[in-house]
Amino acid sequence: MAQLDRNQLRTNQTLILLAVAAALLLGHPAPVAAMALALLLGLFGPDPLAGARRLLRVPDHPEREDVRPHRFARGLAGGMLAASALLWSPGHSLPATLLALVVAALAALSLGSGFCLGCFLYYQLKLLPHRLRRN
Repeated sequence: MAQLDRNQLRTNQTLILLAVAAALLLGHPAPVAAMALALLLGLFGPDPLAGARRLLRVPDHPEREDVRPHRFARGLAGGMLAASALLWSPGHSLPATLLALVVAALAALSLGSGFCLGCFLYYQLKLLPHRLRRN
């Protein structure tokens, strides 16, 4: 099992909240698009957002935990933010805003309570084949 840095997860969730807030205040998708890109790039290599944690001097908090559910959640958040950024045009601003707000709300939920809906969905999807075989 790999090491998972809890403080990096919290930093990323905070940055998601800030990016969505900045995009809504500016009325421009650039912060959401940048966050989507960072989240999606982090799926394939080092976390581009790790520099922010070091810049803010947030200490490491590694735990031995399965990283796959968190990667799945990261991919969902990155995909939804990318869709939001792409939809951000005069004719589609409501769906773009709603997508960004859903991601922000889920980041806030995880940040405040520790419950990660993306991780929960990962485990539910993982159990689906077993459930289907039983029926």
